[in-house]
Amino acid sequence: FGSLSRLKQHVIGKVTREDHGQIMTTMIRFYSGANDAQQKEAMAFELKIVSTNVFGIPEMIGDRHEGYLVRPGDPEALGNALVEAIDTDYANRLRGNAYARVNRLFDNQKQLPEHLQVVKEVVLQYDKTIGN
Repeated sequence: FGSLSRLKQHVIGKVTREDHGQIMTTMIRFYSGANDAQQKEAMAFELKIVSTNVFGIPEMIGDRHEGYLVRPGDPEALGNALVEAIDTDYANRLRGNAYARVNRLFDNQKQLPEHLQVVKEVVLQYDKTIGN
């Protein structure tokens, strides 16, 4: 997500394709949605979660409530979280918390149409660029 956003910042105000801004915005939304889906899948499959505390991850996964969140570039914290996640009863409770949260907050009947809309926007932008 960060690198797509930075790429967009590098081309703002420069002469590029007419639809470049719209395409980049749509792709950032699409990537962000895919990243969110990855977190939700881990929660729905009751996996133990160890992740970084960047972007929207802390909004979805509470540190030591649904999983373990560590600062990027902190190998000691990452190692401690992994060791604790391996076989503690507490880590198993976090899995259950994550599963309950994802099932409470997200419903495929709502999420699938939203993802389909993003895909349609990407296709429409592509069709405009090739003249269809």
